[in-house]
Amino acid sequence: TCTDGIQNGDETGVDCGGNLCMPCACTDTIATVFPDLPAILEACTTDDPILLPTEDANGISGSWNLPNPVELADLLGTYDLIFSPDPEQCAAVYSMTLEVSAPASQEFELTDTICATILTLILPTESLSGVPGSWYLDGEPIASLISLNYIGQTLPLSFVPEEGYCATTTDWPIYVADCSQNDTYSISGEVYTWTNYYLQDVQVQVGDDTLITNMAGRYSSMDHQQGDSIHIQPLGHLGEISTSAGLSLLDLVLVQQHLLGMTETPLNPYQILAADVNGDATINVLDLVMIRRVLLGLSIDFGATPDWMFINADYQFPDDGEGVVPNIWHYSITVNPLNGNSDNNDFIAIKRGDLDGSFPDN
Repeated sequence: TCTDGIQNGDETGVDCGGNLCMPCACTDTIATVFPDLPAILEACTTDDPILLPTEDANGISGSWNLPNPVELADLLGTYDLIFSPDPEQCAAVYSMTLEVSAPASQEFELTDTICATILTLILPTESLSGVPGSWYLDGEPIASLISLNYIGQTLPLSFVPEEGYCATTTDWPIYVADCSQNDTYSISGEVYTWTNYYLQDVQVQVGDDTLITNMAGRYSSMDHQQGDSIHIQPLGHLGEISTSAGLSLLDLVLVQQHLLGMTETPLNPYQILAADVNGDATINVLDLVMIRRVLLGLSIDFGATPDWMFINADYQFPDDGEGVVPNIWHYSITVNPLNGNSDNNDFIAIKRGDLDGSFPDN
């Protein structure tokens, strides 16, 4: 019957289709539609297996390229989900994306030590990443705690996320200290250049205190309580130092050689930062021009860019150091929690344009 020019038997067209004849050629391809499926399907490795539909909204049947149901425990990452219609349906292939994540522990704006002077601690109802949940202490739900009831104890708190979030239970032990019986503590440090010149007149913010470094480049803040979280950040230099101080023809040559790739010894990370006088996180001809203008007296500053920048002295640059500008949190130090006097909170001062580190001699 496949050659008689008539649609008969179980043929789906004239001399085509059915169990005996060749499949019929498609003259019009139908779009495959799954209105209940998102373009990007997000799931967690701990979720139940996903049962994908084997028929679309138009009744087009087919199969998926991954085993169905999709076992999420065996997957992690991004996958293409492709639905291939069964033969002879003249329907288009449908594709979507499956993103499978592992459950993550959560972070909170909570220290691991609190003072009993904080009479009531209200526990956050969601993590910093926006995952809601509930707190438990020894298996019992708790929304807040009265610190006086737990002096000297470490509380085994746990945060259990709500269902539907790809998050795991997070343990967050908190120690309740009897701060009323402790002395207050100090926070101190020094500010110096990468050539070890200790810098006077640097304004440093230590918690609520605003301090100025002394002749030895040192600052010190007193009367802080145990368990406090203290943020430390240099705000700038208040002394009467001109932008041209420390700049010389050698600095200009070093920038030019760096741009031309002619330096025998690569610039160190502090020189890289000093060369970026316009503060755009790159070294280019504009930096060269701005340094030259200051040297010639055609400009008195580098525009809106401060003459000084300050880096946490403990910051470790990547091995190459080339062109790497630290992220903003390397410009400050946070002591959290404070457990006794905290010293050596030091900063490296970098004077823009002074690549050879000749300040203050030049």
